[in-house]
Amino acid sequence: MTEVLVVDDEASISDAVAYALRREGYTVETAADGQEALDRVDTFRPDVMVLDVMMPKPRLPRLPSCLHPFRHAELAGSCLEPGAA
Repeated sequence: MTEVLVVDDEASISDAVAYALRREGYTVETAADGQEALDRVDTFRPDVMVLDVMMPKPRLPRLPSCLHPFRHAELAGSCLEPGAA
């Protein structure tokens, strides 16, 4: 089953997206910001992320370099904006 991590600082949006994805049969977790998303990958290994790229800090400006670290949580910290942690 495909695992999806929904990251948005607005709970109403992440809840609605998560609900729709679950109804379609996806396994879904949510996170409220970039740091929480990075923390989640320690236990939840998403196949895909739905990400609000306009979230306030901490942000994930290097998204392309973050795609592989989801399977390698020890590298995920390098995705944070410098000084955001």
